[in-house]
Amino acid sequence: MPGKQNLNGKELLGYARFRADAEGDFGRVARQQEVISAVKEEALRPRMIRHVPKLSGAISGFIQTDLTAKDEISKALNLLMKGKVDLKTMTIPVEGTYSFNYYPHAGSVIEVDVEKNKEAISAFLNMKID
Repeated sequence: MPGKQNLNGKELLGYARFRADAEGDFGRVARQQEVISAVKEEALRPRMIRHVPKLSGAISGFIQTDLTAKDEISKALNLLMKGKVDLKTMTIPVEGTYSFNYYPHAGSVIEVDVEKNKEAISAFLNMKID
């Protein structure tokens, strides 16, 4: 159904994981980036401020950081007060740096220009990658 949809967690996960379309894994990556953006927008709504301590505790087992719980909560509250987070995303391999091929002994493959992708990642991260 076209248009904005409100999904529960299970439906959202199914949408993000779906890959049985013409774009396959590339479409799945695009949907995952769309989901992350939508979750970010929802998380930054002012009414979410009361959920910060509970959310911080719930995700702490899935994130490794050197921040204390107090620091995490403080940063989350600061983000909510600003109301804006600039998320930058990148899909690898970069468009134009790969091609599809078929080999009888291996089947369908994606051939990737590794050097061009390293350069793109370095530029994205503003650092050199060996």
